[in-house]
Amino acid sequence: MRRWITKPLAALALAACAPLGAPAPGSVPPLEAPHENDADDGQRRAALAASDAEEATALEPGFLAGGPVPIESDDAVFGALNAPLTLVAFMDLECPFCQRVQPTIERLRRDYAADLRYVFKHNPLPFHEQAKPAAVAAQAVLALGGPRAFERFTATLFDHRKRLGEDLFYEVALDVGIGESVLRAALRDPRFVEQVERDMATAQELDAHGVPAFFLDGVKISGAQPYDAFRAAVEEELPRARALARDGLAPAAVYVARTRDNFTEAPPLPAAATDPAEDTTLHRVPVGSSPVDGSARALVTIVEFSGFQCPFCKRVQPTLVDLKALYGDKLRIVFKHNPLPFHTRSRPAANLAVYALKVGGTARFFEAVRLLFESSPNLEDADLERVAEKLRLNPAQALRAARDDRYAKTIEADQALAEDFGARGTPHFFINGHRLGGAQPLEKFKEVIDERLKAAEALVKSGTPPHRVYAAIMKTAEPAPGPDTTEVGPPPPDAPYRGAPNGKIVVQLFSDFECPFCKRVRSTLDELLAAYPGRIKLVWRHLPLPFHKRAVPAAEAALEAYAQRGNDGFWNMEELLFSGQSQPGGLDAAALETYAKNLGLDLVQFRRAMAEGRHRARIQADADAAKAAGFLGTPVFSINGYFLSGTQSPIKFKRVVDYALEHPRPSGRKKPAKGGGERE
Repeated sequence: MRRWITKPLAALALAACAPLGAPAPGSVPPLEAPHENDADDGQRRAALAASDAEEATALEPGFLAGGPVPIESDDAVFGALNAPLTLVAFMDLECPFCQRVQPTIERLRRDYAADLRYVFKHNPLPFHEQAKPAAVAAQAVLALGGPRAFERFTATLFDHRKRLGEDLFYEVALDVGIGESVLRAALRDPRFVEQVERDMATAQELDAHGVPAFFLDGVKISGAQPYDAFRAAVEEELPRARALARDGLAPAAVYVARTRDNFTEAPPLPAAATDPAEDTTLHRVPVGSSPVDGSARALVTIVEFSGFQCPFCKRVQPTLVDLKALYGDKLRIVFKHNPLPFHTRSRPAANLAVYALKVGGTARFFEAVRLLFESSPNLEDADLERVAEKLRLNPAQALRAARDDRYAKTIEADQALAEDFGARGTPHFFINGHRLGGAQPLEKFKEVIDERLKAAEALVKSGTPPHRVYAAIMKTAEPAPGPDTTEVGPPPPDAPYRGAPNGKIVVQLFSDFECPFCKRVRSTLDELLAAYPGRIKLVWRHLPLPFHKRAVPAAEAALEAYAQRGNDGFWNMEELLFSGQSQPGGLDAAALETYAKNLGLDLVQFRRAMAEGRHRARIQADADAAKAAGFLGTPVFSINGYFLSGTQSPIKFKRVVDYALEHPRPSGRKKPAKGGGERE
């Protein structure tokens, strides 16, 4: 019997979900012991794993064998293991349709709790730049924290899918009991990438090219279908599976038998069930002073953003070699650096490559690129020395350049350009200005290149010299958009601040002492002040969110410290409050008084100010200003009137600051601010 289901989408709101059961955590060997400063996180993680174990049962040995839709021992599996039905889902954590279907799946799991087992697999689409890193992080969370942590982690990522990135991964991991250093260590383990790639390969074999895609005992259900579509499939399949179980077949045998009966290669997904089309904008991506492999007369220019420790960047290199051989002088490749923070050895490798460029020229640079990718992911100092020797460079000097981050400005300029054009994941390509994300197969590159080549040849026929083709195309392309603007007014003259009192750039920070995202961004702001000495005034504004019940008293304590000890008193209290945020009772009244005592404040005055609510009018005035500007979450920033929200990377902050220095008066798009790490 060959069946598949494709029906129209239903618009559904995302609901919170909780696991209905799970395989035993710990089947994956431990990765790395927590660092000392992760002790509390380790206790939370251990408690979470213990909670999972209480309601989990190990997969039966035979359960994984056979059938066209395999289930692996390291998959996230929920529900009773003796359930007669199995629903396997292929998901993309950046896909809006995958987000939309979550409450439907959760309802289905509740309604058929005794009859349905649920398996979560990954199929990150190539034009979703953060989907693959998110999937890899999710698999690491599964290994470290168990299925409960995995489900909470993925549910939160769906909630914040437009903000996917390493900062969010670490923040959410902390919330499910996994410390940042532990997750960072896990992400260096290649097995999680391999697990995601295995799921992707399985999806291709099953012809599940779009997401979400489901297999109910082999019955393919395409897209974010309404609940009734899933229920109808379950009601049709359940009697058959139960009959086999009554005949004495083990759950594994039932699954294999029904999957073999039901499975078939499905027709292409209907347009309504697929993810949005790839970006069709023509982007004005400059070549600049980046190294170029190919002729200046090439009619097609590929600008590549890449990182040397990225496995997908390594995978695509043979494809680029094949393209060069195929198109010859018609194609040139421009290399730009985008070492992602969780690839900790990408940045030293990038410095070595730039050193090779400075010392030996373009040919030596591209030889360095080849050798570094050959060595990747092994890019420790000894590996870099070996690469330098093969390049006939001075190994000691090359390694010193890598260690000292000597070419930080060059690398960060490329990263800033990547930020400007939304190329947050790697590898990322712009082919004569047309975006292509991910390690795509050769045929996909050819499809885009052939189309761009045809247009370029038309320009040459109309009189454009070959060496001017790219410049001519870029004239009609869209430049990188400037930052959004906001209408928040100037800060109060007596507001707490750090940095230069008369700084040309005024950064207004709207923050909440109980918000974990506000705590995380502090180190970035320290880095920002250090990068622009004497030019930035960082002003604190209060925006306590209603669901943070301890945020207002904490803000009052900080303002009383400011009243008694000025800026130093405020920022010293700010440090204590954020340190206490993650401690039990760390923002309670007793803790606030302890902080005041440690700072040497007048405790009589402090108690009176807290009892009288002396500073609440100031807190409310800041909150009102934020509301008028449309700020809904924290942290939110106004940088000389330009808008930025959330725990963005230092590069993003620097880009907005640089833009504000070049454009003193906000111009361009006006967009109500909606951002922040947390919102009401």
